[in-house]
Amino acid sequence: MNNFYKYLPFSKEDESWGLTVLNVGCTRIKAAHDYPYKSHPSHHNFNWKNWRRLEEYQVIYITNGQGIFESERCSQVKVKAGTIIFLFPNEKHRYKPDSKTGWDEYWVGTKGNVI
Repeated sequence: MNNFYKYLPFSKEDESWGLTVLNVGCTRIKAAHDYPYKSHPSHHNFNWKNWRRLEEYQVIYITNGQGIFESERCSQVKVKAGTIIFLFPNEKHRYKPDSKTGWDEYWVGTKGNVI
């Protein structure tokens, strides 16, 4: 897997369709590596101690490895290959791969009134 992510520009015209794709990506995090990579925009970066809030929906699909997730509405749960995480706008959350296994993740971020 080649790590890839793209944060897309959008306009008012794009938003008028009711659903706008904001970002997409896939990342392989190897065991014992920092997460997330620091090259993401500051509004998407976070660490385990500092929770994060996004102004968008995100769907995150874990295809390999394991880790943990928690949010304001969901106490800490184990994440494993095959898990899909749904993030809701402005909900405080955090997640990370297990340092012994790492994980492979795919995601898409969206916003709009169709959701």
